[in-house]
Order: sequence, then structure tokens, then C-alpha cells
Amino acid sequence: MTNVMKIQDIFLKDIKREINGVIKVDQEDDENVYTELDEYVVTRESLKHLDLFFDRYFNATETPTDKVGVWVSGFFGSGKSHFIKMISYLLENRVVKDKSALEFFREKIDDPQLFTTIEKAVNHGTKDVILFNIDSKANTLNRGNELIVNILMRVFNENRCFFGDGLWIAEIE
Repeated sequence: MTNVMKIQDIFLKDIKREINGVIKVDQEDDENVYTELDEYVVTRESLKHLDLFFDRYFNATETPTDKVGVWVSGFFGSGKSHFIKMISYLLENRVVKDKSALEFFREKIDDPQLFTTIEKAVNHGTKDVILFNIDSKANTLNRGNELIVNILMRVFNENRCFFGDGLWIAEIE
């Protein structure tokens, strides 16, 4: 009898495992986060963007500036949400199953200088990461009229455990 090898035997991970087709911001349970961090593939292109983001982020923390903001653009399905989620995990250095986001990326990034840039940015200072889908946080009654700043303030206040729907109430709290 010959020893038959199946294609599924050549893969490191089970090819029948469940894979989320879409990265969702509100999937924050440890199992999903671990899978996302573990299976994220750092490409040559994403390396360039990681380097640019963390270099500028670190410089902005060293030399404060009012020119702060990040714009991530790309075609539908190009990985924007996934990339942003990875940046958020790195910035907060999210720990799941006793492994930090930096540890996951240490295994993925071969360029020691780039990894050092990321590590410096992650370990420097304090930061709060608030990741959310702006559409899901918009007031459904006034969806067309609500100012983005109000949505941002609501999410910020909720993150601080204040009342989100009444900005003036949160201010008193």
C-alpha cells in the first residue's frame, strides 16, 4: 500500500477552520483577535505603510504637533479595515492568550529597524485606542444630519463610562 499525501497535509493550519470573510470592528473577543493577529500576513506593501505610520506617530509624540490625522484609503475589499485593526492592536499592544500584539508582529517582520520603530512607538507614552465603526455609532434618528464631531464625542464619552447621548450630561459627569 502506498503512502498517500493529501493536499491538506502540506498546510500548517487546518484548511477546514472557520475564516471570517470580513473583518469587523466590533469583533473584539479574544478568539477573534487572536486569530486576526496570528493570521495577519505582512506584505511588502503593508510593511511600507506600517513603517510610515509608526515613524510619523512616534515623531508626533516626541515633537507635539497639531497636524495629527491619518487617512486610510483603498478600494472595497483591499484590507483597509484589517490594516486599521492591526494598527489599533499594536498601539494598545493588545494581549490575547498571554501573547502581545508586538510578539505576533516580531514573528512577522524581518526588518529589525522597522520593528524597532514600531516597538518604540508602541512602548512610548500612554495612549487610549478607541476603534469603532462610525456608521454604527451614528444617531439613527438624525443619521443624515448628525455632525461627525458629535459622533466622536459620544464614542469618547462612552469609552470614559460617561453618558454618551447627552454631551452636556457627560460634561457634568
